[in-house]
Amino acid sequence: MAVLFAYLFFIASDQYESTATVVVKQSEDAVSASAIPLLGIDGGQSKDAYLIQAYILSKDMLQHLDKTVDLRQHYVEFDADWLSRLNTQATMEDYFAYYQDKVEVRFDEVSGLIEISVKTFEPQFSHQVINAIVSQAEVFINQLGQQVAQDEVSFVEKELKRAHNNLSELTQQLTDFQSSQQIFSTEQQSAAVLASLAELNSNLISKKTELQHLLAYMHASAPEVVTLKSQINAIESQIAEQKTHLVSRSDSALNQLDIQYRNLTMQIEFASDVYKAALLGLEQTRVEAHRKLKHLSVVTHPTIADEALYPRRVYWFVTISILMAMLYSIVVMILATVKEHKED
Repeated sequence: MAVLFAYLFFIASDQYESTATVVVKQSEDAVSASAIPLLGIDGGQSKDAYLIQAYILSKDMLQHLDKTVDLRQHYVEFDADWLSRLNTQATMEDYFAYYQDKVEVRFDEVSGLIEISVKTFEPQFSHQVINAIVSQAEVFINQLGQQVAQDEVSFVEKELKRAHNNLSELTQQLTDFQSSQQIFSTEQQSAAVLASLAELNSNLISKKTELQHLLAYMHASAPEVVTLKSQINAIESQIAEQKTHLVSRSDSALNQLDIQYRNLTMQIEFASDVYKAALLGLEQTRVEAHRKLKHLSVVTHPTIADEALYPRRVYWFVTISILMAMLYSIVVMILATVKEHKED
């Protein structure tokens, strides 16, 4: 007990704790830091908080602290007692376990607050370390949010590019179709053919009426009658040709061309709607991605300890003393029981 007392109160090195409280927030959040403890958090925020917790207690953070504040050098070379300081021959795993013992991250699921604490042998250095941890955690959560946002935007951009390529391809097909068939619109072409048919039919009726009038006082072999019949036959041939051009099973018939033309225009209209939707979706995704960007908000800034709270000398002395007293009592009882059995 005297050895324990001497170590705790005269040998054990003072350790100073610095703490900070942070919370993960989104760009859309308009809630002040003081109101945060009153609110519940959703699953996404809880997940982010656990990611921060895991990152702070990771080897990545440890290596970052070695580069920025020479953390290992402090724990190894500071004039601390041999039980408290880090062994100079410590492996990376030993050092990592030592680091996790000195750094603590507590997450409150109700408020969403993350409390970070660091213990070192100097108050100013503890403050320096926790500042480095908070800064790097901020970088980590920013990169994480930006990566997720970039992935979402990249996916929508690919969809937009595919919609644009499809629209361009269909537009080119329509242009090639118009060039090969030498028509701008099957509707306009059909209207022109129908107008021509109407004119031919009107002319045919006029010629037939004139023929009947001539036959009333001329012989069928009269030159005027023969000429008029030839004109009527020519008009009828033109009408038949125009009807064949308008409606038939031929690929060059307007009814067949109209099917192809309408199919292409419908596809272009649909592709255009898809492209417009993709374009709108991209803008909405960019806005949403920016709205969901996350950052680390400091609720309470890192503290500088004005006294050493560790090791907890009285606590450990009393606790170990009680345990040793209990152990001593158990041993005495066992020995007394054994002695009674021997006497019997």
